[in-house]
Amino acid sequence: MVLPAVVLCCLFLLGAIGAAGQRVWLIDAAILLGALALYAVRHAVITAADSAALAAAETVAGLAPGDPCGHAEALAQRAGATLAACTRGGADVTVTVERQIWGLKLRATARAGPERNTPEEDKNTPNHDG
Repeated sequence: MVLPAVVLCCLFLLGAIGAAGQRVWLIDAAILLGALALYAVRHAVITAADSAALAAAETVAGLAPGDPCGHAEALAQRAGATLAACTRGGADVTVTVERQIWGLKLRATARAGPERNTPEEDKNTPNHDG
């Protein structure tokens, strides 16, 4: 896919493509750039959700003072997103952040909390109850 784009770019710069071909090439380039921008913003939203969930979980674990959801909201805002939801379930925190671009609402949800054993690890853990 990169090679045809390079060839088209060279032909465009050399003037070997007519006006109609140049318009098609420019429209394709605009669509590609728009898709890349959405892709980048989507990953920024995912990162914001992960960071906000981790900040809230650190607060629940006592590593930072304050309100867990308040910390999540502050981190989401720093990343250019808004906190849509924040719920606590024991030591776990689940956050949902969203960001709007070009009328589209991009949303991501992340959960953070203490590490859990897998069922296989539970079988191998000695029972010290008695």
